[in-house]
Amino acid sequence: MLTNSIASTASIRFEQSSNQSSEVLRWFGKAAIAFATLAGFVLAPAPVSAQQAASTHPPGHRVALIDVTYILKNLPAIKAQISKLEADLEKHKAELKQKRDTLKQSVEQLKTLKVGTADYARQEEYVANLESALRSYTIYKHRELSDAEAKTYYDSYQRMTAVVRAIATRNNINLVLRFNSEDIDSEQNDSVTRGIMRNVVYHDSTVNMTNTVLQYLKEQTNRSQFATIVNPSSDTNR
Repeated sequence: MLTNSIASTASIRFEQSSNQSSEVLRWFGKAAIAFATLAGFVLAPAPVSAQQAASTHPPGHRVALIDVTYILKNLPAIKAQISKLEADLEKHKAELKQKRDTLKQSVEQLKTLKVGTADYARQEEYVANLESALRSYTIYKHRELSDAEAKTYYDSYQRMTAVVRAIATRNNINLVLRFNSEDIDSEQNDSVTRGIMRNVVYHDSTVNMTNTVLQYLKEQTNRSQFATIVNPSSDTNR
């Protein structure tokens, strides 16, 4: 009787254990299916070594976004420099028009002279020199203005990246990506095309550091201007 009781008890425990094991297996099966479904939408992390796994660095990365174009358009220091370049360009156009008018008058005067005469030869040489000088002047001024504009944007971009680096380091941000925050104009084909081709489709407003960087750059410019007013010889003493 005792043997039969022990066997019966063991059988009951075995059945309970089997049922529990089946439940556990079914739970793991459901979890595996859910994980496989999620893996279809999320990139799987790269394999890590045991040493990397034991690292004290927190998992994941902190990402921020910045609209570089917006900053370059709205930073007062850049706008002032671009306005100066535009004024130089208008001055260049006026000088160019004056030189072209002079050349045109010289050509008209050449037409009144008889071919083969000494006066015609002198005027022809004069016109040729004017044309050469005008061509050289146009190329030189175009390059000068283009280089000045490129330097303006380059210097401003370097200042901006330095500020971005400082803010990112202070806030433990690992990656800062460029994006376009401009609203899409449905009536403008170019605007729609740019909007569709955006790399960032959605972002939380808290990861946009554009205004923070812009404000810092403005304050930086104000401090620099104030220092120049207080000590105007500071630039020459460097």
